[in-house]
Amino acid sequence: MKWTITYSARSHLGLCRGNNEDNLFANGVILPSDLGNRSFSLDGVANGPAVFAVCDGMGGEEAGETASLLVAETLRGSAEELRCAPPRQLEEAVWQYVRQAHQAIQLSAQDVRSGSTLALCAITTSGIHCFNLGDSRIYCLRRGHFWLVTNDHTVEGDRMRMGFHPRAGERADHRLTRCIGIGELRPVEAYPVIPGSCRLLICSDGLSSMVDHQEIKDLLERQICPQAADLLVQSYVRTYGVPATISRCSNNYGPYQFPEKLIPLFINNIRH
Repeated sequence: MKWTITYSARSHLGLCRGNNEDNLFANGVILPSDLGNRSFSLDGVANGPAVFAVCDGMGGEEAGETASLLVAETLRGSAEELRCAPPRQLEEAVWQYVRQAHQAIQLSAQDVRSGSTLALCAITTSGIHCFNLGDSRIYCLRRGHFWLVTNDHTVEGDRMRMGFHPRAGERADHRLTRCIGIGELRPVEAYPVIPGSCRLLICSDGLSSMVDHQEIKDLLERQICPQAADLLVQSYVRTYGVPATISRCSNNYGPYQFPEKLIPLFINNIRH
């Protein structure tokens, strides 16, 4: 069985902050430590299992950058195991990787509180497996249906899942309740496997807190992979001054290929 994953990764500092604390993992590529605050762009194609992730560091100044870099670097050493793990063993393999990243941050941080979120997709022959810790998100567009795959691990998010909703005028509490590197490590949350072809967006809260679901859905539906990633970053970096890290991939195998791909485009041009 042949299948293709088309992916794009973008990172931009934005206009509000002096440093970018985000990092990413796109099929083996991470943001290098010497990138500084320069923007980053990557487009690629994978013809087999692949892993993608976004890491949003916290801790201020260089501490957050170091934490997210360690999470991405640790994933580079674990990605092959995640790509090849049988479905029943994949969650344990992810948990083992997260424990290693947690220990690496704590050893590096010493007296500094430093941590990172994680949103991770492992695309394998058994489907798309999604995991997260913190408030970095994964969205999915499949057969016209668009939804937020992941939960936000924040005080507000946890309260809402327990049935408590904020009162009118009450300010939402966005403090993280799960992350890598700070305090006791809490379990990674795993989500139902997504089968077949779809489009994914993996992003930090720098994007998701500024862009509503409908705007994201419209861009993913109307634009091919690199253009959608470019528009998401450029629009909200320039309009709102947000820092943005986006890793976006498309699993284009099967009868639900997108119309801009070669064969569907060729057939549609003949028909019309």
